Amino acid sequence: MKINGMNEDESDTLLEQLYEHAPRPELHFRHKWDLYNLVGVDNPLSKYCAVNDYTEPRQMFRMIVGCTEKLQNNISI
Repeated sequence: MKINGMNEDESDTLLEQLYEHAPRPELHFRHKWDLYNLVGVDNPLSKYCAVNDYTEPRQMFRMIVGCTEKLQNNISI
């Protein structure tokens, strides 16, 4: 893996720093699920991992904020 616009050594150094930084507990959010909860995640800026510790089925929907593209059946979001 390499960061575009960087040479390989610079990219490797930065990626190593990011991978060491990300697991820090003070940067984590852990949600305790209850009925009718809604949680939004900013995907480009988040590293998301679901922990399988729930008993009820989950329904997941994709939400796109600011999208101007036309989707199926000319419905825009």
